[in-house]
Amino acid sequence: MLEPVPMEEQTYGGNYAITKELPRQMKVDTDEKLVLWARNRMGPWTGDSLTIQRLRHLQRMKADDSNRLERMQHIIPVFGWMHLDMNLCNAIFYHHFSESSNSGLARDAAALGRSGLTKPTKSRGPAYHTVDEFMQHTTTARMRGLWLWASGTNTMEQLIAWEKESSPSIIAEAAQKIWLERASNRATQQFKSDPQLCNSIAINRELLLRHEVRYSMRHGDVGRMEHTLPQLLYFFSGAGCANYAREIAEVLHWRKYEAPPGVADLVRDECWLINTLGRSDSFYALDLRQELNNLYIKYHFEHGPPPQGCTWEAHRRWGPALPVFASVILHMDENFHDFYRSRKHYVPDPEEDIKLLLKRHAERRIHAETPERPAEAVQEKRHHDCFATGRVKIDEKGYLDAVAQERIEYFSNLSPLEIAKHDNISMEEAIQLKRREGMKAKGVTPQNTNNDTYIDEMLEENAEDLLYGYEQVDEEEYEDIRHRLGDGLDS
Repeated sequence: MLEPVPMEEQTYGGNYAITKELPRQMKVDTDEKLVLWARNRMGPWTGDSLTIQRLRHLQRMKADDSNRLERMQHIIPVFGWMHLDMNLCNAIFYHHFSESSNSGLARDAAALGRSGLTKPTKSRGPAYHTVDEFMQHTTTARMRGLWLWASGTNTMEQLIAWEKESSPSIIAEAAQKIWLERASNRATQQFKSDPQLCNSIAINRELLLRHEVRYSMRHGDVGRMEHTLPQLLYFFSGAGCANYAREIAEVLHWRKYEAPPGVADLVRDECWLINTLGRSDSFYALDLRQELNNLYIKYHFEHGPPPQGCTWEAHRRWGPALPVFASVILHMDENFHDFYRSRKHYVPDPEEDIKLLLKRHAERRIHAETPERPAEAVQEKRHHDCFATGRVKIDEKGYLDAVAQERIEYFSNLSPLEIAKHDNISMEEAIQLKRREGMKAKGVTPQNTNNDTYIDEMLEENAEDLLYGYEQVDEEEYEDIRHRLGDGLDS
């Protein structure tokens, strides 16, 4: 953990200042070292959606600067999966709450009678812990109901007996039936004339997507997490979560077309999840680790300096050791909790709640086809189909093409000096090449510009590169800095 600093992250200026503070704490504190760091290393920066947006917009605003350091091309923005999961839970809860629907989540919330599961708004949903626990329980109950439906049994005891008597192929066929007929996009089209069943299928489909994300995060399966990105792109785009849809589109484009060889896999394997306990089911997102660090700094004064008269200097000294202090306190809580009130949270057994939901689902027959109704009967209203709406935006309106074109326009810039060195051409040729590419991106014809003026301006910009030490780096000093930076990043 680095030293806490009194810097805000709400503005672009605050985020830009932090990009300068991090190298300073890593002892990269001279122009020469900064240039070596920017030219020869790329570093992931993890955060929530707002932090990543700030970094990406900063890179766009500085895309025409003269070198990699000022263009911030050494920074790889990496979104946090914990904040993505929070947004996914709230979006599912919002679009499928539906108090008037027989299969909506409002009926499940009312049956459980838990506080906090009230009608959400688009901008504000329940607390993450509350909706996360509710999603797990209703998903379990609905999946049990689907297995009862697919196996032709009526009780869990009968289902257990069926499972023991059936061969693996029969169980696999039942799972395939559940997926194709009650939890897939195809099923929503197949039963679109039955609104109640179609709503139930849409809820099953999106609850399974969320379960896939959560399970793969908890067990460190980053490959499965990566495979959910296209589905999440469709869902967030259709659900109106434009920021996360854009972020996932940018990540997919960067991974496929822009990342240097091996870097995309390195970011996926090392920068998405963290495991501090060494157990197979104790992985969690890196942005959750940062939130815990913030918690230790702000509220858990027993981890750090006392609150009375505390200064930023005291926080700076204590900050790097806070995770160690927190681990010691957690260890004491787990082993010595009989003689004082422990802070450990014990999760109650959810089995009774799951059985209650399963009973209510069976009474409402949410997984069965609705029989023909009289013409005067009121039809249940269809929930908003996020995947169908997202498919229209992504496939038919050129969403990904627009994202790709914008990234090409902003992030393909190199300074003339870098182009000349990379392509082994003269500086004048590099300036002319950059000039033609810039005018082509802006739709300007070369005949309407003054070549001499443009070349003079580019030569003035190129002089700034020399101020950052492009031609002043000693080879031995470079190797020493490179090794020290590697040691700092590894630790």
